[in-house]
Amino acid sequence: MPTKNKLTLKQQRAEQVNQAIRIIADHGRRFFYSHAVNRYANMEVDQRGKVWFIDSYSGKRIFTHETVWGGKWRGFSNGGTLRQLVENFRDYIRTGEPMNPFYLGLRRGGHEGCSRAGRRPSRVPPARAGSSMTGRSAYGSGR
Repeated sequence: MPTKNKLTLKQQRAEQVNQAIRIIADHGRRFFYSHAVNRYANMEVDQRGKVWFIDSYSGKRIFTHETVWGGKWRGFSNGGTLRQLVENFRDYIRTGEPMNPFYLGLRRGGHEGCSRAGRRPSRVPPARAGSSMTGRSAYGSGR
């Protein structure tokens, strides 16, 4: 069992990830959003500190950690690239280690299936000033 402080930090990072998921879902091809059921995907942390993904289309709660029974993500309605992104989100929630901005497509071109207009938000706004998933400040390069 994680301590209350560690659990709180994980829950705060999960909220940051949910903000990023919402931004992704509101732009371009609207990954992580299901128009059919009008639902956004999100991530949550249970009382043991384990990270779960709630799928936008199926609504199923998917265990994101590796398992001995093969780690199938039953109910995950997106492809392998988005699964990898969800796994990166999970790792950020667990460790607090900033993600490489490459995985979010920040400041780069050529997204498969996305128009330039669909990539408008080039930065994911942090939950607090100076705190972000990518380790970069919202007010500059951060490095």
